[in-house]
Amino acid sequence: MPFRSFVLTILLCAVLGPARAAGADTVRLRRHLLALTTTPEPRNYRHLTSLNQAADYIRQELQTAGARLTEQPYVVQGNTYRNVIGSFGPQTGPRLITGVHYGVCGEQPGADDNGTGVAALLELARLLGQPSTLPCRIDLVAYTLEEPPFFRTKSMGATYMPGRCTTKKWS
Repeated sequence: MPFRSFVLTILLCAVLGPARAAGADTVRLRRHLLALTTTPEPRNYRHLTSLNQAADYIRQELQTAGARLTEQPYVVQGNTYRNVIGSFGPQTGPRLITGVHYGVCGEQPGADDNGTGVAALLELARLLGQPSTLPCRIDLVAYTLEEPPFFRTKSMGATYMPGRCTTKKWS
C-alpha cells in the first residue's frame, strides 16, 4: 500500500498541482471503504449481486464527481460483469489510464488492496472533478474479475479496456 500511495501522490501532484493534491479527504476515503466492505456477501464472481452493488456505488460516486461515464459489460461463464469508467479532461488527445479492481479474492471483505484502491480512485475523481483545465484525458477505471480464478486470464476485466497500452504504441 505505501507504494500505491506514493504513486497516487505523484499522479495527483503532476496533474492537479501540489496545492490541490493535498486536499484529499480522509473522511470520504473511509466512507468509500466502508461502502465497499459491507456488501451482504463478498464482492467476488460467485456473488454477482454484491459485485453489482459495488459497481453501482462506484458509478454513482464517479458521476457525482463530474466524470463522463462509460460501462464495459462483458460475459464470462454465462454471467455479465462490468468495468466502470469515469473520464475527465479533453475527450481527444493523449490519455492517462488509472485502474483499480473492485472484486475480492475468496470470501473476505477486501478492505486491503482493492477496497483501498477504489477508495483512492474515487477521491482522485473528486479532485479531478474540481474546476480546472486538465492537460490530457484521464480515465479512472474500476475493473472486476482481477482475482483468482480469473487472474492472468483473458477473462480479467482489464483485458476489455479499450486503448490499453498493449494495443497501441505509446511514445
